[in-house]
Amino acid sequence: MNKFKRMVAVCATVGMLCSTVYAQETRDLGYKVKIEEGQATVTEDALVSDIDNSNLDVSVVKQQGDTRTTIFTGKLKDYDNGRWVYTDFSEIRFMVVIEWEGPEDETIYIIPVSSDKNQSGTEEDIITDKALENNKSVIYQSNVLNTFLDNAVINVSLLYDNAYSETVLTEGEELTAELTVKNSDTQNSINIMSIIALYNEQGKLIEMSMESKEIAANTTDTFPNKIVVPSEENAASAKIMIWDGLSAMRPISSPLIMTVTGSDYFGDDYSLAQPITGRNKANGKINTPDDTDVFSFIPQNDGLYYFETFSDIDTYATLYQEGQMNTPIAADDNSGADNNFRLSATLESNKKYYLYVKGRAVGNYSLNYGYSIGNIFGTITPIKFYDDDTEFNNLCEAIVTLQTYRTDDFVASVHLKDWSQSNNEYASYSMTGVHSGEYLAKTMRAGYLTKYQRINLSDNTVDMGSITLIPGDVNGDNVIDSSDLELVNGLIGKRYGEDGYLINADINADKVINAADAALVSANMGKTSNDYSSNVNVLVMNTEISDSDLLVSGKAAPGSTVNCSTYYSSYSVFDEEKTCDENGNFEFVIELNRTGDYTIEVSADNQAYSVQKSITY
Repeated sequence: MNKFKRMVAVCATVGMLCSTVYAQETRDLGYKVKIEEGQATVTEDALVSDIDNSNLDVSVVKQQGDTRTTIFTGKLKDYDNGRWVYTDFSEIRFMVVIEWEGPEDETIYIIPVSSDKNQSGTEEDIITDKALENNKSVIYQSNVLNTFLDNAVINVSLLYDNAYSETVLTEGEELTAELTVKNSDTQNSINIMSIIALYNEQGKLIEMSMESKEIAANTTDTFPNKIVVPSEENAASAKIMIWDGLSAMRPISSPLIMTVTGSDYFGDDYSLAQPITGRNKANGKINTPDDTDVFSFIPQNDGLYYFETFSDIDTYATLYQEGQMNTPIAADDNSGADNNFRLSATLESNKKYYLYVKGRAVGNYSLNYGYSIGNIFGTITPIKFYDDDTEFNNLCEAIVTLQTYRTDDFVASVHLKDWSQSNNEYASYSMTGVHSGEYLAKTMRAGYLTKYQRINLSDNTVDMGSITLIPGDVNGDNVIDSSDLELVNGLIGKRYGEDGYLINADINADKVINAADAALVSANMGKTSNDYSSNVNVLVMNTEISDSDLLVSGKAAPGSTVNCSTYYSSYSVFDEEKTCDENGNFEFVIELNRTGDYTIEVSADNQAYSVQKSITY
């Protein structure tokens, strides 16, 4: 056979997993994996014997997907042109051969049938299980692994950056396959091995990682297996295999396949729910219009908990308690950002709950969840509403948004557009059930400078105070300058309902853009969001393309250090730091070498968060 092969030989007596790579050239490359106390260490070694095993009786079984077929019985010399006759079978119950260039779901088992080395084990007791004999699929059902071990239930969670993920393979990121194993045997421990194999676009094995752990009798334990997905190797797929570690050393389920495009991994029903813990984040995908992702959650404390998504697919959700699946305890559609759901519910500790997530379009979402406490309140001035014109009220609404400090992740928001919450002078607001943490609050209204406030919510209430917004920021860049005045002057005479009318330019909200609005801009010329009495310095970024150069400029606190990072797709093309001048100005010039989509991130050492913007060149 003129193909690359990877051979995994399993040793039952000394607890060693060995693999040998045969290349097209004559030399052999081998790797030994020694397992001590459940940990695997890899050293380079050859798995070659001085003994000619030509007359060793073997059975060869091919597994492709969930189907196993015996493809050869007889002497080892008569299989595969005698390639394996000098393999060291002295302490090996069976050998697994994975084709480097073969199908990624195909595995070959070479099993000694009889031996003078007192080997035990047959094809039946080594790799065949009752489920397969009965033509029942042994497969991953969502994230729950069905095994032929009666005493083991295994859950496999996939994670990137401590966030749950579906089966998408992401280059340059560290993939964690986290196994949660329940051993229901009251007398005996079990040893479970996790193997991650990475393949390139040609189906060749490029990386492998192995971890194992002994699970004590009648316990549930968790252990991770981690591997960095190399970008330079063009990793295209991964195979996650689970073996009965140090006993029979046999695969106990079909492998889980991951690809760069991913597939639906979160179960559609509560029986296949993805367990989520205190990590507070999961990244999922609505794969089809009818797809449902179900998560299970067990609170550690009694109290109020929140669940919310961030996406552009308009998610909605329903929350149930185990044993009461006919009656939801909470449901929501559009209370979160961008028509996503945000729901809160009082949950009891150590009880199991199920969150059903759906979307009105196919696409990705990010789920955040956690323990909620506290109440945030305040007022906004000025405000103006027309109680008989709901559509206009929606245009001139004021918004208070709560985001995580520095990372700028959305937490909660209040949209002030309801006459019952406001009068023509000010609006009162409150946000309840916010969990403990450090936040950035943004108070916004069309045509006004945004105010930024830093909040540390450790007590039950935070008073945001009475905020008076500064009018004149028509283009929303947190600076009032000539560009804002030009916008207003260009729209003089436009009335609400006419083509060209812009609510940002109707600063006093009287339904007409006129000299009064221009006067408000002129009165505040040169002001920025940093003119508010606030404990946050606001970072302002502008971008402009000139020929093949991208000009990134803006303002931050005088003397602060500003970093600009630019990415083409996911590749870094620019990374530089500068110090702001005495007026807080900064500027970067980036050469654009190719057409396409760029992402620019600018951050300052004393700012609340980084500013990100995408452009197309």
